[in-house]
Amino acid sequence: MLIDETKGSGQGPVILQGTSPYTVGDTFTDPLTQTEVRVDSQGQSGFTVHFSRDLILEQGAAITSISATFGTSSIDVVQTNNTKVSAGIDRAIWFNVTARNNNIGFFGADLYTTIQSEGGETVPSSEFYVPNGATSTGTRWYVSEDNPILLGPSLTRFAIRLWWDDYGVHKLQDEKQFELHTVSLKTLNFTSTVPKVSKGGDSTKAFVLFKNGGNDVMFNSRISIVDTKGLIFSSTIESVNEIPPDSFASTSFDISASPQLASGDYRPTVQIRYQDFAGVEKIETFELRVNVTKMLTAVDLSAPEDLELGQNVILRAKVIDENGQPVSGQNVVFKLDSIVLGSAVTNGLGEATLSYVVEAKAGSYTLSAQFAGSDIHEQSSTSIQLRIKPLTLVIKTDFPNIEIATIAGTAHVSNSEGDVRVEIDSLDRISVEVKPAVEISGGSRGTFFQWSDGVKDNPRIIDLVGDLVLTTEYKTQHLILAESPYGEVSGSGWYDHGTTATIRLTATLIEHDNQTRRVFSQWSGDLVTSDIVFQTVMNSPKTIQAHWATQYFLSVSSDIGAPEESGWYDRGLVRNATSGYAFNKGASNRWSLSAYELDGHFSDVERNSTGEAVVPLSMDKPHTLIFRFTEQFELEIHGGRDVSFSPLSPTGDMWFDKGSSVTVQTSNSWPLQEGSRTRLTGWQIDGGETFAVKAEGSAPVETATVRMDAPHLLALLGVIQHSLDVNGADEIEFNPPSPSSDIWFDEGMNVSVTTQRVWNVTSTSRLNFAEWLLDEVVKAVTRETSGSFSTPSIEMDRSHTVVFVPIMQHRILVHGTSFGLQWGDNVEIKGSITDDDWFDVGRPIQVSVDSTWDLNPEDSRKRLISWQVDDGKVVELPPQDGRFSTSDIVVKAAHDIYFNGANQYFLKVISPYGEVEGQGWYDEGTNAEATAQTTIDLGNGTRRVFKGWQGTLDNPSNIVMLEMKSPASLLAGWKTQFLVTVTSPYGKVDGAGWYDESSTATITMLGRTIDHGNATRRVFVAWHGDIEAMDTPYSFSIRDPKVIQTSWRSDYLTSLVFTGRHGREVIPASITITMANGSATELSHYSNLWITKGDISMESITWAGTNVVQTDQGRLSVIEPSIVSVPVAVRDIEIQVSDPLGLPLMDAPVSVTLPNSTKVTTKTSSDGAVTLRSVAEGEYTTSVVGLAQTVEAGERDDLQQVTVVGTAPILGVMALVSIMLLAPALIILRKRRHKE
Repeated sequence: MLIDETKGSGQGPVILQGTSPYTVGDTFTDPLTQTEVRVDSQGQSGFTVHFSRDLILEQGAAITSISATFGTSSIDVVQTNNTKVSAGIDRAIWFNVTARNNNIGFFGADLYTTIQSEGGETVPSSEFYVPNGATSTGTRWYVSEDNPILLGPSLTRFAIRLWWDDYGVHKLQDEKQFELHTVSLKTLNFTSTVPKVSKGGDSTKAFVLFKNGGNDVMFNSRISIVDTKGLIFSSTIESVNEIPPDSFASTSFDISASPQLASGDYRPTVQIRYQDFAGVEKIETFELRVNVTKMLTAVDLSAPEDLELGQNVILRAKVIDENGQPVSGQNVVFKLDSIVLGSAVTNGLGEATLSYVVEAKAGSYTLSAQFAGSDIHEQSSTSIQLRIKPLTLVIKTDFPNIEIATIAGTAHVSNSEGDVRVEIDSLDRISVEVKPAVEISGGSRGTFFQWSDGVKDNPRIIDLVGDLVLTTEYKTQHLILAESPYGEVSGSGWYDHGTTATIRLTATLIEHDNQTRRVFSQWSGDLVTSDIVFQTVMNSPKTIQAHWATQYFLSVSSDIGAPEESGWYDRGLVRNATSGYAFNKGASNRWSLSAYELDGHFSDVERNSTGEAVVPLSMDKPHTLIFRFTEQFELEIHGGRDVSFSPLSPTGDMWFDKGSSVTVQTSNSWPLQEGSRTRLTGWQIDGGETFAVKAEGSAPVETATVRMDAPHLLALLGVIQHSLDVNGADEIEFNPPSPSSDIWFDEGMNVSVTTQRVWNVTSTSRLNFAEWLLDEVVKAVTRETSGSFSTPSIEMDRSHTVVFVPIMQHRILVHGTSFGLQWGDNVEIKGSITDDDWFDVGRPIQVSVDSTWDLNPEDSRKRLISWQVDDGKVVELPPQDGRFSTSDIVVKAAHDIYFNGANQYFLKVISPYGEVEGQGWYDEGTNAEATAQTTIDLGNGTRRVFKGWQGTLDNPSNIVMLEMKSPASLLAGWKTQFLVTVTSPYGKVDGAGWYDESSTATITMLGRTIDHGNATRRVFVAWHGDIEAMDTPYSFSIRDPKVIQTSWRSDYLTSLVFTGRHGREVIPASITITMANGSATELSHYSNLWITKGDISMESITWAGTNVVQTDQGRLSVIEPSIVSVPVAVRDIEIQVSDPLGLPLMDAPVSVTLPNSTKVTTKTSSDGAVTLRSVAEGEYTTSVVGLAQTVEAGERDDLQQVTVVGTAPILGVMALVSIMLLAPALIILRKRRHKE
């Protein structure tokens, strides 16, 4: 510090303001005077020092002005005592010293000056002469632009002294001290607090805070938004005016976002503009961070808790946004469980109302209201629980214990009192019906008359609005039932006892316009009459039936005009419609019936030339019959035998359809008499040219092909032959052979006949030659099984007959299945005449065979199980020993005798658990099925699960099919599983279920956080029960059953609002809180925080670098979503400066050092006061600059008075009043309290 040495001019101790760096008794050297100074005392009002020598100012000459010049600017540094220059402006400073010679020297004096900066060397100037009474600018001091004093922020104190060089004696005449304030301004600690901005919602206030990091006041300060990034600002420029050094300035902007703006982070550009003392403007650029989101919404739902069926209730849902404002014009869907009841659009109050008639079944339900969100709103929903009560309906009757009432489609039985009681759980306009009649005896009944409330409807529809009791009324009736399938019958029904019933039939003939009619015949039953109208007294039940005959119309015609046989015929009558087959048109031409058309369908008839064609018609419906005819010509044949036509005559005679072509064939011969014939030699048509043919053998001969465009005559010509007829032989040979290659020989030939002794009819049946006959004369032969036989020559002078007589034999074949049977081995058959396996027809035989063989009783065997002749009945055989013989088998044909045996194998099925099926003997090649249980539940969270079969085959299926080709065994394999049961009141859990023993189970909480949409959420904490863990997913080894539950914590959406003692909101730079679960969290934003239910502790609240937690307000309890007000130790401070007379000191420089060591310097107002807003509570120091006084103050309620002692000129300048040379001043420190 610089000490004004004039204070040591013998006036006593000097009182200095502030806190001395020295203690009492310390000495130090005054840097300007190089004089030793001693500290006498130290106190609240300052400290006193004594100079070791006096300094005398002669005042013969005086410094009249010192001007500082930089660039084109100049200022009197003595008058202002606050000379300021801008740091780093690349300009030098000149100090121009002007002095006046008042009265030293005879004519004048040689003067010079010295200059000294605080802590610097004293530098003298050259001397200049100033006459008496004259003023002269004697010296100019220069500070270069690169001097450290001008480069950075600084406050440099200078002392310029005026000296008189009185012939080598240097006498001090005057001294001036001033301060040079090198000003450097900059922005520090730029902080923006911008909560999220909701699209289309209310504006959000964004706070901007920054500190004047320079050493002088920032003038005309303002904050501008130069790039909005599409956001909407309430203003783009905010003025914060003057900002003292080391002081914070803040302002706010209202920010909103249009509904069209996309969600996301935006960084609008902010400029801080300010001017220094000289009006030079500086600009600094920063960014805000704005998060644009949809507006959060919440739905509030109201409805009665208990509802009754049919009740009309109003469901109300109110949708509000995060600002508490109603959301209008949006659709809200109401659901009862998963059933949509309807939707409604919110009105201007955000309310959606839905009128709902309770129609759901009785029971408990969840009623929900769901808002799906919009372009600017987040979706939200809520739900409540309600109950729908059933209604009771009682129907009283006189008929106990019968099924008498049907309610809502369900039949009900009356109780012993005849009542039916039903709880109705749904509301669909209930249909109530009682039996309209209750049988008393056959055909008599009690008939429902009316309900006790006078309603006669049955069934009746009841709209239940509450519990209801209905009573039924019945009367006695008898039934008359008159039935007729046709016409209209009136009068049937139930009649009160003793009344008269009239039965009327409206018609006796019913025409149906489809060639069908009905004809009435009579009534039968309890009354017999042919009257169509009659009456009867109803004293008992009666049943009668009307009888009708059904008739159909038959229409018959032909396309050649044959007579019709049309008419009506009773149903079921078979009517034969007839037509002649042929009708002559001329001598050799005619009409031939070829087809008929019945009901539009054509049918060919079997063509004939005589008689009538009969079409039997069952009169089961109307018919239309048309006979169709074709024209024919006659083909006359003379001679020949076995004449055939290709094609054949359609009428089976010699008549052929007009336009057809006919090829005529005939035998190569035709008979003259029995055993004689004429052999064909040629043919003629209509007496024309003769055509020769060669007739050989017995094959027919094809003659002419005739075009039937007119009648024709065909003549066949031939020669005489006699037949040699041979019967009963095979492979017949004639020697010589027949000229016609058959059995006919020309008259006069001698012929011998040869045949085989044995010939087969089939591979298993044969004829064995036994004897022969010539013209019925028997000729004996020996029976042989091979070779041939020839007759003696036979003269062909007439026809002869040779008969070879064989005996039929059949071969008997024995077959064995699944085992070998060999003829003559273990099979025995007796009785063959030819000593082989052929047997004469009609002889009985028996076959014998072994019953058992190849026996292995342990796992395989063979046995005779049945026998069978051909494909006849299979004769099942019981197990037996020895040989088996069949019953007599009469040889009537070839036989296959089957002895059926089976290879059998044993299947062994074993399991250590449960029951298995399928063990036993099986025929070879059949499929055995083995079955085991799939799961065996032991009932304690443990089960055995079938794993697969081992043994003859390996198969994982519990049901297997095994083809039995050999003995087999199967062993069932099992694995153990344990049940993992996981329950959770919230969210969904994955991983519960059955697990193999020693496997690894993984359980996962799907969604660790469950947002309920009402500013409340549940957060998964841990697994507990048989497992204690916090991880999800969590894996563990399975060695026993597990039952696991989940633990959750409740978080509420909470906003913290910090309020100082002055009642205004304070936004801290950061806070540190300890949650209910013990976790500490540092936060820098305070809206919409998820905070765990319970007590939270405010560890620190940082405001302007100071912890402003109120010690008695550090714990808060969070039990629901809310906005929590947090009081902080921040208040306004007012400093008032006055003189001893109580007069305020205006423009007094006041410096306050806050608890965070931040120094704030300002001046008092016209009432001598300085107000500092939102200052953290704590210890702080206040001083009035220039009065050399310092006030130490803390956060107290009392006022503190400080006496400041200073010289008159300085006190006079600061206080703007001159009272006395040593005038104490008062500094009054007040704190303003927010009145709560």
